[in-house]
Amino acid sequence: MNICEIIDGILSTFKVPFYHEMPEFAREPPPRFIVYSFYDVPAFFGCGQEQVTRYHVTFNIYTTGTNFKSQADQISRDLTALLLENDFVRQSGSCSLSNDFPKYYHRIIEFIYDYEN
Repeated sequence: MNICEIIDGILSTFKVPFYHEMPEFAREPPPRFIVYSFYDVPAFFGCGQEQVTRYHVTFNIYTTGTNFKSQADQISRDLTALLLENDFVRQSGSCSLSNDFPKYYHRIIEFIYDYEN
């Protein structure tokens, strides 16, 4: 199983649309959605073989409409709990209004995930 399959499996339990990397919407974006991206850093054995791949995953939560801040916070709490149950480790978080999607609230949470090879 690769990292996208792991993340997609976790996110598919939400009733919120999600995308890997930033989508281009033909029409209006949905009122709530999640975008994730990641990069990886290998950890090696002394012999040069890769032992563990550490994935740094960023989840961007976008909400608009009534109670957009509380919606984003609830999604963030629920997603964090689910990710922690699945061996992700929380690194940081932040929030602001979105420049990419005007009138949307943007909540960012970052995690790491160690995948043993």
